[in-house]
Amino acid sequence: MTSQASHLDTTITHVVQSLKDPLHPTYCCRYYLYFLHAIHHDILISDGLAPITPSNPSEGLYSLPDINHSDLCRSHPELFCALMAFLRAPRTREDMKSLARSMEACHCNLELDPLVHEFHSWNWISEPSSRQRDSVAFSSRSDTLESLIHALVDILQLALALWEAEQLHSSAKGTSWPSTRQAILGREAQEITVSATMICRWLDEYPCLALIRLITLVAEGPSIMPAFLHSATLPKNIVLLLDKCIEEFSPAINAGNVDIGMQTTIIFTVGYIFKLMKQLETVPDGISIAYFYDEHAESLLDSLSKLARIHESLACQDMIWSYTFASTGGAVHSKLVLPYDEAKYHHLITEASKVTYQRRIDTHDTYPDVQKNFLILMTVRQCANPVCNKEFDDSWKRCSGCSRVLYCSPECQKIDWKNPGKPHRRLCKTMSLLGEATKLPAVGHSRPPPLMTNEKFTARCNKAGIAPDAIREFNRYMAKDVRVWKRLMNGG
Repeated sequence: MTSQASHLDTTITHVVQSLKDPLHPTYCCRYYLYFLHAIHHDILISDGLAPITPSNPSEGLYSLPDINHSDLCRSHPELFCALMAFLRAPRTREDMKSLARSMEACHCNLELDPLVHEFHSWNWISEPSSRQRDSVAFSSRSDTLESLIHALVDILQLALALWEAEQLHSSAKGTSWPSTRQAILGREAQEITVSATMICRWLDEYPCLALIRLITLVAEGPSIMPAFLHSATLPKNIVLLLDKCIEEFSPAINAGNVDIGMQTTIIFTVGYIFKLMKQLETVPDGISIAYFYDEHAESLLDSLSKLARIHESLACQDMIWSYTFASTGGAVHSKLVLPYDEAKYHHLITEASKVTYQRRIDTHDTYPDVQKNFLILMTVRQCANPVCNKEFDDSWKRCSGCSRVLYCSPECQKIDWKNPGKPHRRLCKTMSLLGEATKLPAVGHSRPPPLMTNEKFTARCNKAGIAPDAIREFNRYMAKDVRVWKRLMNGG
């Protein structure tokens, strides 16, 4: 047993030394793939089966008894620190491509070192069973940098889960684990930003669930979250992996071929992504997360709607799934001011969107929003009838009561006067008083004046005798005008 432990120690030292310069690993992809799969092959995630087979399974690293992952983490934290340093090392896109070319072409001297020879003497299992892989859509089985990144991150995310669960940061001996979650990515803000950027860049280059799980483990806390929230590629790849889940699991679901094992796989696989999405929601109003997805928001809603239908077909109640449909889906839908079309968006999303919409109306600061709504009205170059989309023409007439809105025709003015969603007859007097009290210019100006301070605006409204109830009513009706609400949600 001592000689076996010694061989493991020697092997790990060999690997760590080869990664001493994380930007320039000593050996090729095959070397590292063998080592990672050999120490990982007994982990439950792969059901005890490795995707590779060595030429001499009775010798070398593969002949050792099952490696206890917890013991490995405790006794060799330097291994996991070296793997994390490789992943964190700052590289441009071109550097990553150059690294792939270098490591995928083997130039290792197999004759000088028995370990290097052993680490090259293996083959992929030609037809892996479903137990030997996470999912075809999420893993690569080739002598490539992509396959190496997947295997490396799979080991790292398991190690970090143990780091958290067993408090290895306070109990490991020798070269210690990072003492805090922040220190995993770096000690200074710049280091954390670079590390987060690199992890997101690897995800963009080689999308896989293991990287999502890794980000979930490290992306927590006010000093770390902003680095991931500012990623330009993370939103795109979250949507991409959700779509991969749909593509992977839909055939079995549509065929009604889902047993309890498959159902558990679906729930947990998608749940990993949903857990990260929940962590990214650092501001409870939902607006920040809608901005995070930005141009990918529509695609996200499409993916979430499909997954909500899958969730229904599985007849199960998983809290993280339900939370994501309601919280993320509802917030994004509401932020984009999209129609409540349940043929396109799942009803859980539209219902949550309605609640989010009403909450924003109820909680918005009343006076600041009145001023913003007025400024938006100043720049709307369309007919004031919300169902009319005609662009402004010099021949149009203003409302004679408030002089704040324009109509393309008497017919549109009549419709807007009794509009059930936003009746101008209920707003006309308030708009007239607000316009006179604040000296805001009439409608149609392309450059409205800058916002007054809240205190100054409120004082002028009070001096004009505008009742707070009238202010709240104005805000409530303005929120029902999609054109105004969209502008308000986008910052005015």
